[in-house]
Amino acid sequence: WSPRWRTMLATRAPLHRALGLRAITSVGWKFLQPPAREEQVLLGCVSYDPAVGRIWEMMRSYMRGAGVPFDFVLFTNYEQQVACLLNGHIDIAWNGPVAHVITQQRAGEGQTVSLGMRDCDRDFVSICVARRDAGVGSIKDLDGKSVLTGASDSPQAHVVPVHWLREEGVTPSSIQPFEADLGKHGDTAVGEILAMEALLRGEGQAALLSDMMWLRALAGALPSIDPKALKNAAAIVPGAAPPLFDHCQFDALAPTAPKSPDPTGWKAEAFSEALFAMDMGNPDHTEVMKLEGIRERWEPPREEGYDPVRRAVGA
Repeated sequence: WSPRWRTMLATRAPLHRALGLRAITSVGWKFLQPPAREEQVLLGCVSYDPAVGRIWEMMRSYMRGAGVPFDFVLFTNYEQQVACLLNGHIDIAWNGPVAHVITQQRAGEGQTVSLGMRDCDRDFVSICVARRDAGVGSIKDLDGKSVLTGASDSPQAHVVPVHWLREEGVTPSSIQPFEADLGKHGDTAVGEILAMEALLRGEGQAALLSDMMWLRALAGALPSIDPKALKNAAAIVPGAAPPLFDHCQFDALAPTAPKSPDPTGWKAEAFSEALFAMDMGNPDHTEVMKLEGIRERWEPPREEGYDPVRRAVGA
């Protein structure tokens, strides 16, 4: 990335230029004085857990220390966040995969820019598990069986794997989603927990889940689920599995988009430059990167990982 955004910010006010860029961006707040939109990078993220606010408070401190006049707002659901991005009310949205695809579809081709993702967002894994007494030896055996899922807007526990069943020509007798925290697109995973609880009670013969939540349950990390009982009652269906897909993505409107709040592109450029300068080996960066679930690094965007989500959303 070029440093033109630094020059742009530094030349907005002679006093700030005289003091240096760090002085202008570290202030970032003035009593009863709303910041000018053209001088601030405003990000939206969905608050699916109390930790989200803490993470982005830490990211705000990092961004401002890196010279980016950054702030964030929390949303209760992805639909509202996408609407605010498309209407130019925020500059960047930290979107889940369904929200990422919907953003691109509603904005139109070439009207959005993908900025980056975590390494843990690549190749997200969904699985199909079945009760051991259900007579399910392969995915084809789910024909005529009852299937439980997470919330119907969860990409990992409903959207992608349910569409995959259709692509495989499998027709269950019923598909029952557990509609917890709708609008958060499965981020809380409460629907998946409820599905596993119901599976243990024998209220369904199979379940579509994320590999992450299944492993957490077997490790005893979910208080409402007995890991031994779950292991004895159910197992992953062997053979074919739902397609891998990519998860979260930072989205922005393209500078040429009609409602873009960033017509010169400096906001996306500044944010991206600071984001990819983070280093897991730097003690000042380690805590917040780990809280975000990052294993080693932020990764550049890629679009092919969202193809399974696009097929499911468009079906």
